[in-house]
Amino acid sequence: MIAIICAAGVGKRLYPLTIDKPKPLIEIGSKTILEYMLDAIDASQITSVLIVLGFQKEKIIEKFHNQYKSCQIKYIENKHY
Repeated sequence: MIAIICAAGVGKRLYPLTIDKPKPLIEIGSKTILEYMLDAIDASQITSVLIVLGFQKEKIIEKFHNQYKSCQIKYIENKHY
C-alpha cells in the first residue's frame, strides 16, 4: 500500500506563516504538520509514501530526503500548484 500526501499548495490562508516556508513545514508544538502526517502513516505500517510537491518543494525535500522512520519517500512535482 502507498500513502499519497498532497503538499503542493501555497498556503495563502496561513499567511504570514507561509512567507518563508511551505504549509507542511509549519510547526505545531514540537513537530511540523508533515511530520504528524508521516508519523500516522508510519504507525499504520505503510512504508511507501508519495508526496506531491509544488511551492518551495526544495525545503520539504531537504528536510525529509527519501526516508522518514520506516517510510520510503518519493516525490512528484505539480508545476501548476
